[in-house]
Amino acid sequence: MNKEQFLKKLRRMIRALPPDELERILAYYREMIEDKVENGQAEEEAVDDLGDIRDLARKILSENPNRRPKNIGKIVAIAVLSLFGVVLVAAIVGVAAFRRVPAEQKGTTVDLPGIHIHGTDSNGGFSASGQDDVIVDLPGIHIDVNGAENGKDASASESFGTKTYTAKADGITALSVSAECKKVTVEPCDSDQITVQYATNSDQTYDFSVAGGTLTVKNTDNRSWNSLRSAWKINGQAPFITIRLPRKFAGAVSAETTNSDIRINGFQSLKSVACRTTNSAITIQDLSAQDLGFETKNAAINLQNVSASQKLSAETQNAQIGLEGVTSPDISLNTTNAIITGTILGREEDYTVSAHTTNAVSNLQNRTGGSKELSIHTTNAIISVNFES
Repeated sequence: MNKEQFLKKLRRMIRALPPDELERILAYYREMIEDKVENGQAEEEAVDDLGDIRDLARKILSENPNRRPKNIGKIVAIAVLSLFGVVLVAAIVGVAAFRRVPAEQKGTTVDLPGIHIHGTDSNGGFSASGQDDVIVDLPGIHIDVNGAENGKDASASESFGTKTYTAKADGITALSVSAECKKVTVEPCDSDQITVQYATNSDQTYDFSVAGGTLTVKNTDNRSWNSLRSAWKINGQAPFITIRLPRKFAGAVSAETTNSDIRINGFQSLKSVACRTTNSAITIQDLSAQDLGFETKNAAINLQNVSASQKLSAETQNAQIGLEGVTSPDISLNTTNAIITGTILGREEDYTVSAHTTNAVSNLQNRTGGSKELSIHTTNAIISVNFES
């Protein structure tokens, strides 16, 4: 299934959502697929990574508070007739004919056994655009219809704004970033200060601290699953944390996030770099350090002009590892169901090589006797790594 087929089918399966929420969710998955393709996956493979579309649609509908079945009156009438007969039909009709609920009585609950209807009362009937909230609780059936005020999605997450934190670089020997659902970028600047620009709203908690020479940036994202998708972008971009360190910074960098990219580039004398994320890519460019470690899953790791004087390791799942001009005396690359490809600077004979794949081929021959170590493992995909002196 390609991207357009997937989105068309998903649209059909979650069409009970309000139109604006539906479009936001579809845009989220469109962007996710396009990001995976940009990071080297085939379009069909990127779609397959999202799992069974029926399970995905059920999850979206079950976790989304804005489900709005069409023609709710018909649904209620059929359910009541089949379960409870004409007597309860009259009871439901009586509820539906309720006068408009005064402001002080919004959220009124009426208990009748059999059906749960969460909707809005507008001019004597249920409507997604009314202003008064009526809940009819009857065990057995659960129908949710969330109202909106003045045409605005009542559950939409508060929009993001950006803030900036600054700290003196003197005495800082390490940066530690821990975030949730934020794209993390670390890049050099010509200032003597450390600057952190970050996306925030009332659903976000940020803690900044300096202790023992380590600047710690910690973010907790309190948004619901639905809000994470409805407020996914800020001016076309994912919520972000961008840290700018002095170009001469020579300490350690640790960056961890979830479901978002990590990008680090432009540093030439770092002590170490450790990156971990999920379902998103890690991209490292023009960087030198003693130790480098990268871990993600279901997304690519891309290393370009990267050097580790001691050890370099990269591990992902179901996505490729791409190398361009990489060098280290100890290199470990591991993935599954995806290719490992690119170039390593140096001579092949200098390496003790352990290269293994299944159901595919490798252009590397296992060998011993080298003073350097190269370990490359994947499954069901080729290994194509060349050496450049």
